[in-house]
Amino acid sequence: MKKPLLGEGNVGGTGENVELVTVPALGAEWSKNELYSQTRRAKQEARREKRGKMWREWNRDQRGCCGVGWMTKRMLVVVTFAFLAALGVTLYFVIPRAPNFSFPSDTVFLADESTVGFSRTPANFSFTGDIRMIADASNSWLPVHFNHLEITVLDMNTNKKIGTGNWKDKTIGRKGLHYLSLPVDFSYSAVNATDSTWSGMYNACGHRWTGTERPDLSFRVTLKMNIRGLVGKPTVSRLATDLECPFELPSNSV
Repeated sequence: MKKPLLGEGNVGGTGENVELVTVPALGAEWSKNELYSQTRRAKQEARREKRGKMWREWNRDQRGCCGVGWMTKRMLVVVTFAFLAALGVTLYFVIPRAPNFSFPSDTVFLADESTVGFSRTPANFSFTGDIRMIADASNSWLPVHFNHLEITVLDMNTNKKIGTGNWKDKTIGRKGLHYLSLPVDFSYSAVNATDSTWSGMYNACGHRWTGTERPDLSFRVTLKMNIRGLVGKPTVSRLATDLECPFELPSNSV
């Protein structure tokens, strides 16, 4: 009679051979350290330790920054300095600069005689005119574009506002001197004709009577600049003295 082979057996006397499977023995249980290493707290500690190690190595110039091998601490300082230097040079050339303003040596004050109106009761005057100025853009490497150039004219003797204007959406070239005619609406109202501002303008622009001399005018012109690309609104004031009124009132005026 044939003996059954190792790993084979007869089930229920049926004569069928069944393969026996050997089950491996269970391994040893996990230690406490192994179990702790799988917790969230342990993983956070491991990440902190890894970051600390990377920081110490970078601080000692032993590794790069942000995965870039050559970006050591010393190289980062060099790159940052070079970037800031290049940025400073670039901004020096591309940032617009506010021009300097002055008055020309000839005509400063112009007026449209067709718009002149003077009244004694109530005391007022109004007309349109121009203030001529020189814009010096020598320090600007780019053309200067004015979104707005707000003009305010004060009577320097009384410090009263007598004119306003807005020179807007205009561009002057870079470098050099530029002659500008800034439009101004002159207007002033007072209680009566004894007002110093009204009488000063009336006398300076009155009829040229024989044997009399008309007094000069003195203005303080303030310019508030809104320049494209420039942060803030630079403001400058200039004094214009010894100005002759550009028109003459008729002999029968007011």
